Amino acid sequence: MKIYVVSLGCAKNQVDTERMLGALLMEGNEICAEPAEADLLLVNTCAFIQEARDEASAVIIELVSQKRADQKLVVTGCFVNYYGETILKGRQMEVDAWLPVADEKSISATVKKLFRKNYADIAYGPRVRITPPHYGFLRIADGCDHKCAFCSIPRLRGPMAEEPMEALISEAREMAAEGVVELNVIAQDTSAYKKLPELLRRLCEIDDLYWIRLQYLYPATMSDELIDVIAGEDKICKYIDLPLQHVNEDVLKAMRRPTHAFTEKLLDKIIKKIPDVTLRTTFITGFPGETKEAFEELEAFVKKGLFHHLGVFAYSQEELTPAFPLGDDIPQEVKEGRADILMRAQKEISLKKNRAYIGKTIPVIIDRKEKERGFGRRMADAPDVDNEVTVRNAKKIPVGSIIPVKITGAACYDVTGTAVLEGIL
Repeated sequence: MKIYVVSLGCAKNQVDTERMLGALLMEGNEICAEPAEADLLLVNTCAFIQEARDEASAVIIELVSQKRADQKLVVTGCFVNYYGETILKGRQMEVDAWLPVADEKSISATVKKLFRKNYADIAYGPRVRITPPHYGFLRIADGCDHKCAFCSIPRLRGPMAEEPMEALISEAREMAAEGVVELNVIAQDTSAYKKLPELLRRLCEIDDLYWIRLQYLYPATMSDELIDVIAGEDKICKYIDLPLQHVNEDVLKAMRRPTHAFTEKLLDKIIKKIPDVTLRTTFITGFPGETKEAFEELEAFVKKGLFHHLGVFAYSQEELTPAFPLGDDIPQEVKEGRADILMRAQKEISLKKNRAYIGKTIPVIIDRKEKERGFGRRMADAPDVDNEVTVRNAKKIPVGSIIPVKITGAACYDVTGTAVLEGIL
């Protein structure tokens, strides 16, 4: 049987897709590149904000419009959790199976029923990674215990559930044996994993892993021990992804987030202990009650230039969040205008920080190639979300190599350079 798969949303969701494929491909099935070639159409969805739900709806509608009578369409993920029973009533005949997050482990049993095949009921299976061979994601937990007012994740994914450490070490070793040299450690709240410092030390002992990156950290769960491990282990990228959402104390209180005073102390500590740290964050503009003065406070903070990477989102009112009863009192054009102001400010900051690399020779991982040129990332850049390095003389350099590159030029978000040596560092 041939399977066409669409995985929407973040890397955490992608891990679920890879696990479902692990179960399905153990049955002798294979992935195909086009929907028309497939027997099974599998869509794993995101529903975090309206934009994500709209994207999921568009993909489902498109596949339904092309679907032959002999094909089966299975939709999984947070989109199903968000709409619950109402989705079954509205589209029961168009989609052959709707699997909420908790039932994704039964994917092989579901497919067996749909195709009347004598498959074993496998709860997931060895992951089939759909990332490039040289990097992968290690999800150490799922769900979240925080009650941030703007976030629906606890409703969609449930409370935080940690993966056993030994299973994670085994999974990381398997990925390293498959050629992964960059391991990205993820969760909804990665820093809340109870034994994260110990886990990181053990991951650093895996010989074939060269870069270990932490993403999706939370201010209140960033311990001194964790900061010390990041600072002290050479393999751990000096990269801290710490979504702050806002800086005005009234807005933060309404958001149910840690205070800005707390966060400023944390940032000071991180910068002192890790002087070469790359900081990434996200902010929300237009949260209910965000005054002009509150936004100007946020703008002034961004202009301090602490962050190498910045994402800004205009507030989206979501039914499943604690903030829904607060209403949506700021016009969309104001929300988006404020987001644009922050991104314009960050553009100048990013250019300045990139120019500081000119003349330096730094390690770069090559993600892809086009003719003579290679495209990769610094330790300061996470896959899919951050900047790129264009390497001019990369013809003979294999994808997945980590090579020394002398930076010769800088733009607002990306830099260019020349490989000093060919081969893996």
